[in-house]
Amino acid sequence: MFSQLRYHIGALLSGSVLHSTEQKAVMAMLDRCQEFCVKPIHAAAYMLDPKHVGQQTLSGEQINSAYYVISNLSHHLNLDEGKVLGSFARFSAKQGLWKGGGIWSSCQHVSASTWWKGLCSSEPLSAVASAILQIPPTTGACEGLQSRFRNTQVHGSLSADRVQKLLAVQANLNLLEPSDCEFAPLESEEDKKVSFQSETQ
Repeated sequence: MFSQLRYHIGALLSGSVLHSTEQKAVMAMLDRCQEFCVKPIHAAAYMLDPKHVGQQTLSGEQINSAYYVISNLSHHLNLDEGKVLGSFARFSAKQGLWKGGGIWSSCQHVSASTWWKGLCSSEPLSAVASAILQIPPTTGACEGLQSRFRNTQVHGSLSADRVQKLLAVQANLNLLEPSDCEFAPLESEEDKKVSFQSETQ
């Protein structure tokens, strides 16, 4: 997106009434916005998305930062870094498993993480790619849970650890069945007893 912005803004600036120093300032501001928005994990996700293979829109620095993320995650997942990076090289060069055209056309019909888990699961890179491509691109989901956690009152025997686990279960159920699983208030054991006693009376 930023490379397209840079292209279109650059084309508009060349015909504008702004002085060259002002044009440079606009482009520098766009660069700062990109640095703020695009992190190494985004570059890694872009490089691992099969829909973008072969498109050279990342800078050398972004590519190196993506390699660093892939390498670190392979260590975190207890995978052989050499095998993961070798698999990444074959993926990028469309060799081995990725030689045929059918595998590339299939990526247009499923999500990138499903593509990796379903068609490429035999490759060492698959676990790393699936993990990276399943990370939400924004913090909205995390912020919603954090807000929910902050607004939940912890009473009696309901520990903070238990509240955190219950919120995780609620969030995951909501992913499976969004309409049936809206966040309900969490109840402590004491609240459940009082509710049960009032129902039985």
